[in-house]
Amino acid sequence: MADAQVCKVIAKKINAFQGGVQDLEKVRQELNVNVDAANAWGVTAVMANLVILPLNIVVNALEAPKAKTIAQRAAAWAYSKYGKSGTRTSGDPKEASDLVGQFRDVINAELKKEKLVEYIPGVNIIVGAIQDSIAAWQTVDMVNSGSAELKKLQQSVQSNIAKMKKSLQDLQDIYDRECGASSGPAPSMFLS
Repeated sequence: MADAQVCKVIAKKINAFQGGVQDLEKVRQELNVNVDAANAWGVTAVMANLVILPLNIVVNALEAPKAKTIAQRAAAWAYSKYGKSGTRTSGDPKEASDLVGQFRDVINAELKKEKLVEYIPGVNIIVGAIQDSIAAWQTVDMVNSGSAELKKLQQSVQSNIAKMKKSLQDLQDIYDRECGASSGPAPSMFLS
């Protein structure tokens, strides 16, 4: 049996751990609410980007009634000039979007040189759709990354709660074993 002073110290530690577990449980609850809100806003952001795609095409198509012909001609010209079998682009989506914008500028310059300016709005529609698609993809990727980070945080908080509960139980066992009934009642337990 431990002396009364040692039992008091163990009892204080138990109470501190109980408070810590309660605080972590509150953090977990608030985190879960925030994760739900973040997921809702993430879906909203993705949907907003996806809605922009057809909207921009419809709005810009009013400027270019020959969009199908324009698309075919621009694609054939670009492929004949720059296309190679197996050509791929990868890396940062921002760089891809910038590359597409540069590609648009080259095509538009070529169309101006050929005095085919009526095709420029069609090229802008196509490039805008590609850039909007890249932006939508970036948003989906960002939401996925954020969701994965929040899931890791939730797991970390849950793991810390489990560790604290284990430590708390270990302290309670020590208290029960060393202090027993002679030291008075054991500190209250808030374990669930």
